[in-house]
Order: sequence, then C-alpha cells, then structure tokens
Amino acid sequence: MKRLPQVTVSLLAKVLQMSAPTARSALNHMKFIGILEEVSGKKRDKVYVYRKYLDILEDGAEPFFT
Repeated sequence: MKRLPQVTVSLLAKVLQMSAPTARSALNHMKFIGILEEVSGKKRDKVYVYRKYLDILEDGAEPFFT
C-alpha cells in the first residue's frame, strides 16, 4: 500500500482481496512489530498509519495560516 500512509481493515481487505479477519491479523502484526501505529483509538474501524512515511511527508511542512 505504497500509495496510502493510512489504512483500515476494510480497505486492506478490499484492495488485496482478502478476508477482513486476515487483513486485521496482518495489520495487528505490523502494529506489534512497530511498522504501523493505530491512531483512531476506536474499538472498531481502526485507522493504522505508517508513521515513518508520514514523518517524511510532514518534514519541513509549514502551515499556510497561523
């Protein structure tokens, strides 16, 4: 999923044509080994991000308005 810095179980399952439980297991494993971070804080419909990728994209970015 190089195109998206964030992903959900349903999106991963759809894009990779796998079951939701398989997608959830994969995301949880990537979270466990430190690749992904869960940022929604929800019990369901969690959102996972690849923090290192986001950090690269945000590096040096300044807001237009303060």
